[in-house]
Amino acid sequence: MFEPMYDMVHVDEKCFYEDVNMRSYLLFVGETALQRSRRSKNHVPMCSGASSIGPTQKREVGR
Repeated sequence: MFEPMYDMVHVDEKCFYEDVNMRSYLLFVGETALQRSRRSKNHVPMCSGASSIGPTQKREVGR
């Protein structure tokens, strides 16, 4: 009835789009790109693992 999910990893998409620096740069040949970093770890949003694993649930209005 149920299949084991030991070989699956559920990842939240917010972890991939965490970079808030939206500036773009033009690089010349032989030029190295600047490394993007954050100033404080307090500004890094925390990703919840349980939200990416659990299914969405609908709640009925009025109950």
